[in-house]
Amino acid sequence: MVTRISDSEWHGEDIPYVKQGNLTSLLFSSPFSHLPNTDPDRFPDWTFDGHEIPPHCLFLVHDGTHASVTHERAYHDILRVARSFHELIGKQPAPFPATHRGTKRTAVWSPETTVLLHIPNCLAFPILLLGATAAKCTVSPISTHLQVPEIAYLLAYARPHVIITTKGASEGEGRIRAALQSIIDRPEPVGEVTAEEGQRWAIELAHTWDRSAKQSTLQRGETLPFAQQRVWLVDLARTVDYYGTNTNAAGIPAATLDKRDWTNLLRPIGPTHRLPFQIEVMQQDELEARAAVLLWSSGTTGKSKGVLLSHQALMAEVYSQWSAKLSTGVYRGAYGGGERWVALAPWCHIYGLATFLLSAIATGATIILPPTPEFHLETYCRLLEKYRVTFAHIAPGVVVALRNSPLLDQDSSKNGRAIDFSSVKGFGTGGAPIPSRICLDVCERSGGKYVHMGYGSTETGGAAYTVCPSIPAEQQTGSSPGSSRHAALASMFNWGSTGVPLANKMIRICPAEGATSDSVQARYEEYRLAADKVREAGGRAPSSYCAPGEIQIKGPVLLLGYLSGVSSSIGSAIDAKLTRGAFTADGWYKTGDEGVFDAHGNLWITGRIKELIKTKGGFQCSPPEVEACFAQHPAVADVACVGIYDPQDAAEFPLLYVVPKDVSLLPQEGAAAEDAEAEAKRVELVRDLAHFCVDRLTFYKWPKAYSFIPVIIKNPGGKILRKDLQALQTKRYVAPRHRQRTSTSSLGTSAKL
Repeated sequence: MVTRISDSEWHGEDIPYVKQGNLTSLLFSSPFSHLPNTDPDRFPDWTFDGHEIPPHCLFLVHDGTHASVTHERAYHDILRVARSFHELIGKQPAPFPATHRGTKRTAVWSPETTVLLHIPNCLAFPILLLGATAAKCTVSPISTHLQVPEIAYLLAYARPHVIITTKGASEGEGRIRAALQSIIDRPEPVGEVTAEEGQRWAIELAHTWDRSAKQSTLQRGETLPFAQQRVWLVDLARTVDYYGTNTNAAGIPAATLDKRDWTNLLRPIGPTHRLPFQIEVMQQDELEARAAVLLWSSGTTGKSKGVLLSHQALMAEVYSQWSAKLSTGVYRGAYGGGERWVALAPWCHIYGLATFLLSAIATGATIILPPTPEFHLETYCRLLEKYRVTFAHIAPGVVVALRNSPLLDQDSSKNGRAIDFSSVKGFGTGGAPIPSRICLDVCERSGGKYVHMGYGSTETGGAAYTVCPSIPAEQQTGSSPGSSRHAALASMFNWGSTGVPLANKMIRICPAEGATSDSVQARYEEYRLAADKVREAGGRAPSSYCAPGEIQIKGPVLLLGYLSGVSSSIGSAIDAKLTRGAFTADGWYKTGDEGVFDAHGNLWITGRIKELIKTKGGFQCSPPEVEACFAQHPAVADVACVGIYDPQDAAEFPLLYVVPKDVSLLPQEGAAAEDAEAEAKRVELVRDLAHFCVDRLTFYKWPKAYSFIPVIIKNPGGKILRKDLQALQTKRYVAPRHRQRTSTSSLGTSAKL
């Protein structure tokens, strides 16, 4: 249920959520077991029937080794790790001063209580993550794909007290060490952290690391001097059953080989006479201020920013995700009941962390880990079939790949049939907009499974949308694109929108900064014309909507602020300037995205305000709108639109990067001579693409040039890196002129426009 405040403001329903405790204790308390089912007619399985998640319920399963962890074992191991982190910190986490109580934009954070996780999705990840939050530490997970300079930047910013990385000179261990050396040799100020502070921290950590490495092997019976141990290792090369019996290739228990192995954290590293670890209950004011995680923004427009999210924000997000009615109770559903999800999105990303991992724990879902960290589409699809997966969380690039993959064809597999998606209710994705036609095509090819685009960000604690319900079984029959059946499926749901606000989240659309009433009206007319053309061409666009503007969000899930790098025990952990610029005076987070609400409260993303292409004549062109148009072309596998500045017009023009389905059309690097036949095909395709958009886009949105590339450059979250595309030196094919085009250029090629 959503509430309409005005045409441009909608609120999700208000549902109660726990306002004391700890993130870790909440997740393992079966928080939804006694919540009522408020919509039993539409969602009969959205209930726990008053039962708690059983201790023997499988939490993690590794497909490569078939090692598994139950909920009960995971929780006990988390408490063991929490006890060890409590000893490692050597003192209580950053204090919670009385002056913080009741104030706004305040964060409790300290480098001395920060644990950095530099490991991929694996069995150890949630144990370490939630062990740290149980000990009231702040966890900062970072991508294992980062290069040494990027790691050095984050390390100097956060200066964590404990680092956990993968073992090996060519793995995380080597890169972390190289990053430390970089900070020592070439210190630079980061945020409000001086170069001297960063260098001093790096020297101290390197010294501790070297000292602990001198005595690297100990037997289990020995007293372990772990109090000064600050760098711990996860050995991905050995078997993944980490519970004390783990062995390396030679069959020797790992913890007897290297005292830095993280499994040593599972046993006491302090006095054994102490009572078992108990998670401290925090009251609401501390829950709202104490940072549980420090995540890093994607940095598509510059250096990454540290985003502090509180225990309360993530706890509220877990309840919001349940309110989406996506999950079934642990005793409900087919194939043994409950949810089964494949871990594809990285857990260092807000989508993988909050929307996937934390929600999975709270709902009792079983998480299947792929056999290797590398993504392979066929392996992923086979996992969906093998484990009878109930919902598929995928990246935008995977949606595009599914649309074009032969794996969904009846004769694609060795046994002569397509992948069986019958257990999958639907696909969920987020991080970047996807044209509705691509979603519809995947729906058709997968037997009627919906593909829903989520909307949210690191700063909003995850998704801020509700998902579509699955298409009823009697509707899951195939049909060809463009058929009446295809149109019927499209009409059933708001394809192209991100749905309505989730519980406890408020969303509004406001004019962009500096916008005048005339410019707002002009943008509304532009969008009206664009939406009309999309519908005329058979696409999806709202027929009734508010004026386009900036999407702003409010609720308990928002970030505390952007990291300053200063401990809250001596100053403000929040960068006041960065954080002030992200919020309105009345506390709404400014996303920087442009969107509209339709008459039912569904949010439609129209683009990034800063990415709007300002064309000749003062018109504005939204790249996602152009991309959605060309995604419908049968010869296009993927596409991206960027703005290129033309000094002659003192304005930008749209340039379209195209990944053709026919790979023979791609220019061959290093070819001694240009393939005349391939060049002729490219010219013909440009002609066809230019004609294709004439009746689908307003004239100033027609690409002025086209370029063919093998892959669209995107970040790990699926966002198109438009600045990187703009910097590419590729051949550009000038589009042929049409009657409405103001340019007089004719079809040809140019290395520069």
